[in-house]
Amino acid sequence: MNLIMDACAAPGGKTLTLLEHLAPEGLLVASEPQQDRLETLLETVSRTGSSQVIVTNADATVWAEVPNLWDGILVDIPCSGEGMFRKNQDAIKDWSLGKCEACSQIQQPILASLIQSLRPGGWMIYCTCTFGFSENTAMIRPWITSGVMELMDLQIPDEWGFIPASAIDKDWPVKSSAWWALPGKVAGEGFFCAVMRKAQGKADSSYESAVGLSHQSISSVEERTAFLEAHWPKQVKILRDRLSLWSKEGVPSQDLAHALGRRRTSALQSQLDAEGFDWHEIPLEDPLVSWYLQGQPLQMGDLRDGWNLMTYQGLGLGWMHKNGVRVTNYFPKSRRIKR
Repeated sequence: MNLIMDACAAPGGKTLTLLEHLAPEGLLVASEPQQDRLETLLETVSRTGSSQVIVTNADATVWAEVPNLWDGILVDIPCSGEGMFRKNQDAIKDWSLGKCEACSQIQQPILASLIQSLRPGGWMIYCTCTFGFSENTAMIRPWITSGVMELMDLQIPDEWGFIPASAIDKDWPVKSSAWWALPGKVAGEGFFCAVMRKAQGKADSSYESAVGLSHQSISSVEERTAFLEAHWPKQVKILRDRLSLWSKEGVPSQDLAHALGRRRTSALQSQLDAEGFDWHEIPLEDPLVSWYLQGQPLQMGDLRDGWNLMTYQGLGLGWMHKNGVRVTNYFPKSRRIKR
């Protein structure tokens, strides 16, 4: 599985989980339609220091323009939010039967678009943080009965406490393909999850399969990125194009600081060597690490003129710059902790 999309990605926790299971040559697109959730997603992805994640802003319905493309899609689809009642009192105030119906109407075109963009044999994880049939089993059942999608029979540990969908929805056909996690039965909040696969032979005949599936023969992240960006729907806005080395002219990015911690690769090192970028690494311990995260310009004897990468237990935190006696802390202001 080389080309994966997290279709409603913010705040980014699911993106991080997908990244941990991504093949070394794979590419993950974290796409988020809501403008007010993008900053959180970008900060989450930045902390990975990964060169395998692209962040985009796009309505999920636009992906129908590129049929038969993705190897896998995770869609945590907009829903009425009943699973958040225990955690968020505002979710209770905002809930109504009318909202459930409205969410069902929103979900239908999103699901149809994503299924269209999934390649035959590709998998989809469909999930919500709600309980009603209309937004869960009833939403995906037509795709199963039509033969477009197939349920995947997956076994999960009993100790997780998940309830098989067949125990709640008596018309659900496969026991180990969908589950409800109910408050009181699981340690976290409530949600629904189903795992499906697009049936073979369901390619869209109006789209050249050779284009939709040709990325399967690509062996590098760079080539896969170029292929994908050549086929973006025009409405897609790219906010993070894998790993950005520079935030502005002459200033190394926060992404790079994280990448030079535990995600440093030989390819990245070669690229930096080619660009002539040199830095000095300084491991921090308390209380210096706290002071750095507060944004203080630490006057340290270990600082060298130029760029200094501040680390903590092997993790790249950010940059300090020294020019003679002048020291500047480049840890992002939006992430600084209070003194």
